[in-house]
Amino acid sequence: MIKTFPKLAGILLLAVLFLLPNQISALSLDYKERGVDIHAPDNSTHTSAAGETPYILEELASFQFSNHNGSDCWGWKDPSGNQYAMMGVSGALVFVNATTQQIVDTVLTTDCVWQDIKTYQHYAYSVSECNSGLYVMDLQYLPDSVHVITVGPVGPGGELSSHNIFIDTIAGYLYAEGSPASETIHIFDLANPESPSYLTGFSNTLESVHDFYVMSDTIYIASGGFPTMDVYDMADKFNPALIYRIVVPNAGYVHNVWPSDDRRFVVTTEETNGKTIKIWYVEDQNDIRLVSEFLAPNGLAHNAHIEGNFLFLSHYASGVRVWDISNPTCPKEIAIADLSNDNCWGVYPHTGDSLVYSSHLDGRFFIHRFIPDPAYVSSIPDDDFDGIDDDCDNCPGLSNPNQIDSDVDGIGDLCDACPNDPYNDSDGDGVCGDVDNCANYNPDQNDSDGDGNADACDICPNDPADDADFDGFCADVDNCPAIQNVFQEDTDNDGIGDACDECPNDSVNDPDADDICGLSDNCRYVYNPLQIDCDSDGYGVACDNCPS
Repeated sequence: MIKTFPKLAGILLLAVLFLLPNQISALSLDYKERGVDIHAPDNSTHTSAAGETPYILEELASFQFSNHNGSDCWGWKDPSGNQYAMMGVSGALVFVNATTQQIVDTVLTTDCVWQDIKTYQHYAYSVSECNSGLYVMDLQYLPDSVHVITVGPVGPGGELSSHNIFIDTIAGYLYAEGSPASETIHIFDLANPESPSYLTGFSNTLESVHDFYVMSDTIYIASGGFPTMDVYDMADKFNPALIYRIVVPNAGYVHNVWPSDDRRFVVTTEETNGKTIKIWYVEDQNDIRLVSEFLAPNGLAHNAHIEGNFLFLSHYASGVRVWDISNPTCPKEIAIADLSNDNCWGVYPHTGDSLVYSSHLDGRFFIHRFIPDPAYVSSIPDDDFDGIDDDCDNCPGLSNPNQIDSDVDGIGDLCDACPNDPYNDSDGDGVCGDVDNCANYNPDQNDSDGDGNADACDICPNDPADDADFDGFCADVDNCPAIQNVFQEDTDNDGIGDACDECPNDSVNDPDADDICGLSDNCRYVYNPLQIDCDSDGYGVACDNCPS
């Protein structure tokens, strides 16, 4: 385990590292000590004009890490409420005190463009695609310094090379996408946060993973080149169970996935020009639906995050965009930090207050404040005066400020003829789908056999068991309803099929109930199970007038 030194010794160590090959040299302590690349905010250049949108992403500070490609960003808040941001640049991780807007430390890493970083308790964990292993860093000494605890550990087969990681902060496990070995996701136990232990690895059935979100032993997977989003139950780490799979229609590269706070909705992005951001309703796993899709003016979305009722998007060509998704069927863009053509990689809105961070491929990093714009006045009418503009009011003719939409069909319950039927009486028979006993037109709802299936769509309208023996004959016409007999043979023509006729050659079927079929019974209409015939005349003594 490698512990860092006090701040002065750490500076000397970094100075030595600058002389090593394959390490960054331009990203020196100048950023921390002199702040030469910290720029003043320029709201007129980077954000929407006053009054243009309901909210603004006010730029508080910007940083330029010159000649260094940027990657993802993340955040952490210390127990005193100080906010810290962290960003990957080629060869290093940069840590910024977002409260004071100062760079507080850098940690040298492998010279690699693709880095990802997440936090757990007071630790940060970082990976890259360049076989850098897993960096574990202690943040509790901030704002003084970041302590690098260890570099490693890895799963089987060599150094860990990973494009994305995520931490289930509730269950205490770190998930890393990538190699080594054949698994596409590696799982580390964080019972000892300073020394994560490799637990196991697994592949989704497609063996394709790009990005994922994990919480409470549930993982949401964006499958990259395969057009799916998969959700697995990870309670048993060694035997993950697929819960459901969404096949994305006409998909590009399924890049990123993020569920809503209540898990009723999931957002997916596709890293393909012109492909939309999609919102899926997933609460009813038997009826998963695409409820909306949209795209920023330029067509290449990257990463989406949901925080409360807001969706934050880092967009390669349109900067940071924010949508109000309180009505998921009608997302509404409400704020823009238009950093055009800067290849915005990551956005982090989960600070717990109004701060939002964004990172960019050209090495820039921004601290924004997401706040309502007091100058904004909507030009869209609100005819029912419920505070919701008509363009996204799910019941524009009636005041319904709470916008309740139980079936998520975009029509508010207050004016929805079928508030629990998203398909709104699709057969047009005047009966809503949630109470309709038949998907076909049947306004009378007749159900002769009382099985819950209306006659109009009941294969056996007079058989509540609906041909229980699966022989193609409903019970009301089946001569042997409990036993499969597709040919309906009935030798004695008694209405009972041979397959279940105890006396297939006796049309009256043992009328004396002595368990001897009629043609074999020596006393057909008198009970005589012993069949005694003293004079051997073919008549049993029970019905023989001359038994002797």
